[in-house]
Amino acid sequence: MSYAAIAKILDEAINEVNDGYFLEPKIETCSDAELLGSVDSVHMVALLVAIEERVEQRLGKQVCLVDDVDLLKEGGPLQTVGALTAYLSQKVL
Repeated sequence: MSYAAIAKILDEAINEVNDGYFLEPKIETCSDAELLGSVDSVHMVALLVAIEERVEQRLGKQVCLVDDVDLLKEGGPLQTVGALTAYLSQKVL
């Protein structure tokens, strides 16, 4: 499994949340797209759960992002899509 595969998992999870919750504005999938501050808490939790589910389905690994206190640290991985991709890659690869 590669960084690109993790990026694809995030891309699919973002699209699922965008489509399932009819968000306006949509969460962007580019690596520099901001997450924290641009996505409300309900949709952020939905996104993290969608990522967790895809990681388990694709990689056979369980990862818990919803309860991960590192995500909420200032300058943490929820700042951008790219930062979250890098963080998730470190956790599962």
